[in-house]
Amino acid sequence: MKGCEALLVLPFCLFGAVVAQPQGQNVVVGERPSRAEAGTLLQPDLWDELKELRDMVVVQQEKMRNMESRVAASEERLAASEERLTASEERLAASEDESKKLRMSVAAMAAKLTASDTQVKQLQTRLGTSEGQIQDHESRLGTSEGQTQDLKQESEAHRARLSTIETRLTAAEGEVQGLMNKPKVVFSAGLGDEFGPFLFATTLVYKNIHTNIGNAYDHFTDNQSLRE
Repeated sequence: MKGCEALLVLPFCLFGAVVAQPQGQNVVVGERPSRAEAGTLLQPDLWDELKELRDMVVVQQEKMRNMESRVAASEERLAASEERLTASEERLAASEDESKKLRMSVAAMAAKLTASDTQVKQLQTRLGTSEGQIQDHESRLGTSEGQTQDLKQESEAHRARLSTIETRLTAAEGEVQGLMNKPKVVFSAGLGDEFGPFLFATTLVYKNIHTNIGNAYDHFTDNQSLRE
């Protein structure tokens, strides 16, 4: 706008700065001539220059309006860009917060992973120890199974012998029972002090009886009764 004002003021200043010599007369610079003198002093080419300057001022004004429109549009785009930049900065700040949270989460997960690795190593150590113990137990179990098999064989042999012994015991018990069912016969007797002589065959009767278990001996008839 200041350039336009300067261009508008310039033609009017030219009236006081014209130096012409019409018909041998001099015009002092800085003095304003009258209208009559101005009509005789101004040359036709000066009017043409004034028209050109006016046209140039119009063109410059149009350019200035275009420039103002472009500047306004640029300012609007700048404002929009600033808004977008502000939104981007806000999103960036939010992203940084999320990034911090994610880093904290990752750090926590890394700590948990380290603890898990330690537990896994401890479990692997315990597993190795357990496997060694299991192998030892399996070896001892194999030995025990062999001993158990031997004991089973011995037990079967003992069972066979026990069965034979039971059979023999049963037979012996039967014999003992048979013997116990038979009557017991035990007797002991003597003739006494006087006996004989006899003129004919006579049955001797043992008068003195010491033992007569089962009453199998009859001291009156000298008969012996034995039951099978």
